[in-house]
Amino acid sequence: MIEVSFRTLLDGVMRSLAERFPEIPVQREQSEQKAEGPYFYVEMLKALQERELNRRYHRACSFQVQFVSGLTTQGPNMSVHDMAEHLYELFRELDIDGARYMGTQMKHEVRDEVLFFDFSFQFLVWLPAGAEPKMQTLKEEESLKNDSKKGS
Repeated sequence: MIEVSFRTLLDGVMRSLAERFPEIPVQREQSEQKAEGPYFYVEMLKALQERELNRRYHRACSFQVQFVSGLTTQGPNMSVHDMAEHLYELFRELDIDGARYMGTQMKHEVRDEVLFFDFSFQFLVWLPAGAEPKMQTLKEEESLKNDSKKGS
């Protein structure tokens, strides 16, 4: 069984961006001062876990990748929309530590020259089996309930 944590997924998303776009820095924490683009900022927005059956749980994590291009143009910023196309492709199916995650609920918008790309992963996890009480020795005895014979 592959172990997965929320931290594993966040690290995997950041690593995938860094591998796909090696020339663009990837940040986990947004700095107070406005950094010069281009760069990515990655944040896990929400995570949830719901019990399904016994030790099986359904998990969902939603992420936001912000892309600051550093370009300022007077018209539509085509570079951020081009980047959105690449992100749709990258997060459609992502391999993280040997497990495949399918991106769902993908959407993007551009505000103030910044691309906001949202997506989610949904998957199942199984908790390890706990120590269950073991059966002790059972002593079995036999006896007849009624020993009398029926007469004719």
